[in-house]
Formats: sequence, structure tokens, C-alpha cells
Amino acid sequence: MSENTEWIVKKWCVYLIECANGAYYCGITTDVKRRWQQHLAGKGAKYTRAHRPVAMKMLQDALSHTDALRQEYRIKQLPRARKQILWNAAVWCFQSILNRKNFMYQVHQVNQSGLLAVSDTHQMYWEDCGNPNGKPVIFLHGGPGGGSSPATRGFFNPEVYRIIQIDQRGCGQSLPHACVEDNDTWKIVADIEALREHLGIDKWMVFGGSWGSTLSLVYAQAHPERVTELVLRGIFLFRDFESDWLYKRGGASQIFPEAWEAFEQFIAPEHRGDLIKAYHDILFGEGVSASLKIQAARQWCEWEEHIVFLNPREPDSDDAHVLAISSMENHYFYHQGFIGEDKIILNHIDKIRHIPTIIVQGRYDICTPIRSAYDLKQAFPEASLRVVIGGHSSFDTEVNKALVAATDEFAQHI
Repeated sequence: MSENTEWIVKKWCVYLIECANGAYYCGITTDVKRRWQQHLAGKGAKYTRAHRPVAMKMLQDALSHTDALRQEYRIKQLPRARKQILWNAAVWCFQSILNRKNFMYQVHQVNQSGLLAVSDTHQMYWEDCGNPNGKPVIFLHGGPGGGSSPATRGFFNPEVYRIIQIDQRGCGQSLPHACVEDNDTWKIVADIEALREHLGIDKWMVFGGSWGSTLSLVYAQAHPERVTELVLRGIFLFRDFESDWLYKRGGASQIFPEAWEAFEQFIAPEHRGDLIKAYHDILFGEGVSASLKIQAARQWCEWEEHIVFLNPREPDSDDAHVLAISSMENHYFYHQGFIGEDKIILNHIDKIRHIPTIIVQGRYDICTPIRSAYDLKQAFPEASLRVVIGGHSSFDTEVNKALVAATDEFAQHI
């Protein structure tokens, strides 16, 4: 950095460091020059100690500590390409380049959490945030194989909502981690109901996206008397053609041919007719080496990254996490979601047509294309379908905005 740079920081500032390998590190400080010298001396963050910082830029200053933390968190979620745009942008372009307004609420405090024994094998992690006396809502994460996170609490106004999050069987902080034994859709539905009873909640709003939308619909149809409203995003009904779109040639492969080629060619030609089974045989096969399982897991997850995010993220470096995610997801797709008949959700939609429902769908969602949301709306005309410019991620700007607007709207239903 230039020696004659003006180092004036009114309070907290957000900075970005470019490393020798082209990666970026974001942090906050009240003394930019001193912090830069610490990074150069190998006394900064663990990441920069390992990736040799070569330059540093200040992105925003004169922030409160809370606002600085929020900006740091947002930037750290961005893919490398978006961080590079930020790096090249002038300070005054920061907000427009970031292209992700802060529509979400800040929810840091966990009121209570625990592990609920839901079977002889599984303990389900749960947490309770927001207003203890507020309107109950349960957030159902996607995957299958994802997990809850502090960020997803932010879809709900903590002054209004009592926010319940879970990690489904084998996911996140639930135990045992990545266990597919005794793990299917109907058991998770039973787990959700067991938690509701455990917490003494009579009824609650259900919020879910992607696989979480599948689970939300199945739960609501099983227990319609316990659901006050539904907020759904990225509809996936686990019909055969939806799975084929993702894992057979001719669907999403047409949009990402280069990523599909890598995903398909990892499998021997004679087994490419059923890639879900071929990957299952590797991920769960006896006698398959650990290294081959990891390679398969990475191929599975890298294909998913391309179809889920408009800007694919950098590959996850944690082998155990990659293997857990891919194995859980493959387990469910191999068993066709454990939901039985192909159109079971649409065939039982009359059970929930009285429940106020908002569906948010990204027009350019490649993972769960709009066709499924459209079909759900046709079968469920009372639902409000809100199509926005965005992809699959709940953090795409317009998708994010619409989801928070939906929960704000239902916040009035008390």
C-alpha cells in the first residue's frame, strides 16, 4: 500500500486483503494501518498467515461495531469473483457492487438450545431465538443434508417471532453426524412434531426452501391443524422428472455442460445411465477406498454448487463436510425422497388449502425450476406465488427481499 495513504478512521472500518494465491480475506478494525502491519508480520488472521497477503484496501469506514460486523459477514459469504469486483471498485461503489441489501434482521441471541432424543440412534439439535412469547415459526433447512445457521434466523423479526431452528437427522449439530441409518422423510416429520410438543407450542408457522419446501409441505399435510402459515421458496416436490432434471442428461446439464461433463465423466461409461445409483455405489459401497469416496463426494457437491448459486462458491476444503453433505443428499435421492407415489404432495394438496401460504420463486432458479412452483400454484390457487428476478439461493437479493416481506406480512397474523 502507498506510504502516503491517509489513514483516517472515524470508528470501525471494513477492509479486504488480497493474498498471493488470488484469494481474499475480509476483516474489521479501528486502526487500518496497524492491522495491515500485523497481517504482513504474520500476526493477523489464521487465513492470511497461510496465504501471504500482498495488498489491502479499505472498503467502508465510520461504522458502528455492529454495522461493521454485519458488513464483514456479508462479504465473507460472497464467492471469490464477487470479492474481486469489490476489490476493483472504488469505495463509493461499495453498496451497489455488493448487490445484496440488508433486508434481513439481526438475531444473535439464542434463548435456549438442546439435543432432543428422537430415536434410539438420533438426537436432533434445536435452538430457540427471538421473542420467547412471540409468534412461533420453525425454519426447515434444505439439502437434504444442509443445516441451520445464525444467518437464517434473520428472515424473521425477533421482536415478533419465536424462531425455532433444527438440524435434521444426521445434519449440522445433530448426532450422530452424517448418519443415514433410520433416516427418512417421515421420521423427520415425526421429529418436527416431537419438538413442537417438547417446546409446548400449539401451532406454528413453517418456513422452508428447496428440500425444506418439500419437508414443509409433507409436514403440513401430515399435521395441518398445527400449521398457521407456510412460507415456501424454491419448490421441489420430489417428482421423478424433477430428479431427472438434476441428475440426468438433458436437464440442468444443458445449462452447465462443462460442469455436467465433469460430474458425468467421473463415472464409468457403463454406469452413466443412472448417476444417482452410480454415486451411491461409491459413497456407500463396501470396500471402496476413502480417497475414492472423497473424490465422488467432491464431484457431487461441485455439480450442486453450479446449479444452486448464480455465482458458484469456492470448493469446500473440509473433506468430512463434503462427504457428509453428498452422502445425505444422495441417500434421499436414491430412495426418491421416501415419499412414495410420484405426485403424492399434489395429490393431497386439499389437506392444506386453508393454510395461508406464500411461495417465493426465483425466475432463474436452475436447481428447482419454476415449473414446480407453477404446478403447486395450479393445484393450490389460494396460495400467493411471487416470482422474482433471482436464482435458487434464499440470499439472492430479490429472493431475500421477498422472503423477509413474506414473514413481515404474516407477522401481523397474531
